[in-house]
Amino acid sequence: MIERMLFVRNRRAQIPIVILVLGVVAVCVMAIFSFITSSSRFDASFSGISVAKSLTSQIESYHFYISVGEDPSKYLNIEPPGRGEGKSLFSQGKGISIRYYLP
Repeated sequence: MIERMLFVRNRRAQIPIVILVLGVVAVCVMAIFSFITSSSRFDASFSGISVAKSLTSQIESYHFYISVGEDPSKYLNIEPPGRGEGKSLFSQGKGISIRYYLP
């Protein structure tokens, strides 16, 4: 008889605990989903860094060849001037392209 009364009393307390547990599970699922979707966007945003790094390397090579008295067009892919613009170095990646106009 006493066990039955304890069960009834605990039954009322179980409803808020169940709601709390379901809420925690829902928050965890939403957090995991958020991390999964943001990681795909995050990887795409890093492609611009690799393009900028590649172009920076080309620019440094250009200035090095100029400083030692060599013709940089032998070693680098320098695009000819077009439409009133000067010679340039160009780097392109996934969704981004960067052009550096040479002095």
